[in-house]
Amino acid sequence: MKKLLTLLLVLACVVAAGVVVAQAQAIHPTAIFNLVFDSVGNTLRISEEYATFGVTGDSTANTAQTLTKAAQAGKSHYITLACVGMRGTAPTAGLDVSLQDAAAEVAQFEAPTTNGGGVCVNFNPPLKLTAGNAANLVIPAGGASVVSVGTLTGFTK
Repeated sequence: MKKLLTLLLVLACVVAAGVVVAQAQAIHPTAIFNLVFDSVGNTLRISEEYATFGVTGDSTANTAQTLTKAAQAGKSHYITLACVGMRGTAPTAGLDVSLQDAAAEVAQFEAPTTNGGGVCVNFNPPLKLTAGNAANLVIPAGGASVVSVGTLTGFTK
């Protein structure tokens, strides 16, 4: 299957004079884009395209893990979702998961405290990180026989 999906996107805009404007655009299947109406030129256009990302990981038993979206020069990562699950025996209570802008903590939430439990934090609006910095989701060790699973999603622009 092709990595790039060509989608015929027909955007119709009816103006006072009855003129219809249509535009075809090749779109990446995991892109986020904005539609902008230009009232001066009476056109509807795609203004920007952002590449989305998803970083996932599973730890080994009783081991901390860090999920990292590598830094991109001059671009910011926008975090939309951070999820952590624990499986195995009952995890240690009071474990704090840290979302970091490079090494600086920007958000913190408690890891689940039950076997098979999960916690997801939705950032709406997305949490913008500093341009040129990596995004890190730091998940502490959960205790004997506990494996953590994590997901970090967002987009970069």
